[in-house]
Amino acid sequence: MSDNLNHRSINLILIGMTEEGMKLISVKVTKRQLAGLDELLRREKYPTRSEAIRIALRDLIRRKYGRY
Repeated sequence: MSDNLNHRSINLILIGMTEEGMKLISVKVTKRQLAGLDELLRREKYPTRSEAIRIALRDLIRRKYGRY
């Protein structure tokens, strides 16, 4: 299954913790991406989808720009 935009997307809301500076964003992901995210939670023991996505975003920014 491809991850292109022709597939039905699932809305995933990332809910920030109550810490100051956290913002709520809404992201559309495919069923396949959501299944992969949930697999990460099971295998890597992330507490929530939001935390796993925050870590992935942090790591992407570090890789791309060498800083966070």
